[in-house]
Amino acid sequence: MTRKHFKAIAEAFKYNRPAPHWDANTRCQWTMDVKAMAGVCRGFNTGFDDERFVEACGGYFDETQ
Repeated sequence: MTRKHFKAIAEAFKYNRPAPHWDANTRCQWTMDVKAMAGVCRGFNTGFDDERFVEACGGYFDETQ
């Protein structure tokens, strides 16, 4: 996979990111999905930057939300 693919995946996650007022289960599931996808991407490219990917997805939710 290339950077182009990683960017497209991150854009899809960002577009589908739950709003902060949505229920906690939905936000938690979205976060787990982002983490899982980051692991898959890392498997395709050892230079993959998890933090950069998460930021491109819109970042994780603050646990206090």
